[in-house]
Amino acid sequence: MKSQTGIYWLAQFIGWFSYSMIIFLVLYIDNKLTRNGIILLFLFSVLGILFSHGMRWVFRRFDFFRFKLNPLIPRLLLVALVSSILFQGTYALLSLVISRSKAPDSILEIIVEILLIMFLFLIWILFYFSYHYVRKSRLEEIKNLQLADSQKEIELQNLRTQLNPHFLFNALNSIRALIDLEPKLAKDSVTKLSNILRTSLLFGRKELITLEEECNFVRDYLDLEKVRFEERLQVEWMINTQLLGETIPPLILQTLVENAIKHGISNLKAGGVIKISAENTGRELVLTVRNSGTIQNKVDVGVGIQNTKRRLALTYGDKADFTLREADNMVVAEIRLKKET
Repeated sequence: MKSQTGIYWLAQFIGWFSYSMIIFLVLYIDNKLTRNGIILLFLFSVLGILFSHGMRWVFRRFDFFRFKLNPLIPRLLLVALVSSILFQGTYALLSLVISRSKAPDSILEIIVEILLIMFLFLIWILFYFSYHYVRKSRLEEIKNLQLADSQKEIELQNLRTQLNPHFLFNALNSIRALIDLEPKLAKDSVTKLSNILRTSLLFGRKELITLEEECNFVRDYLDLEKVRFEERLQVEWMINTQLLGETIPPLILQTLVENAIKHGISNLKAGGVIKISAENTGRELVLTVRNSGTIQNKVDVGVGIQNTKRRLALTYGDKADFTLREADNMVVAEIRLKKET
């Protein structure tokens, strides 16, 4: 606020004294400059600052900024006209006192002088309102961006919290099948599930984690799922170790793996294989999860996939791409993250 006030007063002094300086140079060139003329030019600038500041007070006091263009224009013209008449009357009185100058010879001369001052005031009003509306537009834009960021963060948080119940449901089903058959293994699985849930809760508070952290979590998850599927679930890892420090949204790979098991492996009597890979193409980080099976003939292939698409859009915008397709008798879920250049 202090900075804006300083800019306002600086603009006031520069504007009015620059105009007076132009008149000063014209009179000097024409050899018409006198000591009283210099004093009157100085007073002209001072009056210009005082009366324009008075117009500003009127604009703010009666909130002219709330009006649209059509009702605003006549109000501005009226304020400019009244200010011009008062200005010209005050300046004429000062001229009479200082330089003993005579009054204007005709009404027409008075009108011309008032219109000249009014023209200067209208220019001042144009600059003042232009600055105000540009600043208001910028503040509104910043406000909208902040609101969009806030809404984005809320939606991302909601999407991340949706992952835990979905994962928990599947994991508990795996453990339930072990309780009667292999109690010790069920106990160990509960311990592992506890560790997984603790990690997932920590991940849920972060926007990005390293690829290494995500891979470790997915390994624990798959170890738990192997208890249920046994030899029906085979896993192959093809991760470039140089990429382990890359950052990605938490549980993004786990969601694809979980979807591959739910919609792929679990529907195959003989089971199948899941292949997880990460590679750097130079311009993109490519994360791929392949699984045995086919894409089901329906638009919605799972909450996890829709969740993944939305999270990528919110986090990366158009710098992320997700595809789900069939290739070589496998379902391929692929995430491409463009690198910053």
